[in-house]
Amino acid sequence: MSKMVGQSSGWQTGSVLHDCTLVFQWPEPPNNYVLRCQAIATYTAADGDSGAPVMGTQEPYGLVGMHVGRTMFLHNGQNVRRAVISPIDGSERDLGAVTTRGRPNAT
Repeated sequence: MSKMVGQSSGWQTGSVLHDCTLVFQWPEPPNNYVLRCQAIATYTAADGDSGAPVMGTQEPYGLVGMHVGRTMFLHNGQNVRRAVISPIDGSERDLGAVTTRGRPNAT
């Protein structure tokens, strides 16, 4: 399970169906691209949620990835829209260790 908090859809919870799959995006040629090793989840997402943090719902509860968007996915023989998560370990592999911080103290 995972939780996403998006600007448009707020807090959403869903199951992770696949944790490392290729996601093909075809906005308009020649800008077609492939996202490697992305997670596919069932939570609801809307336009404007891209970049939202995705957290685990079981210990250690931390940041598990970033909401990338939505894609059509073949599930049980039917095309369904699913959320796409870019796992944090891929970002760390590409950019280096990610440090998260708690909310600063309000004064």
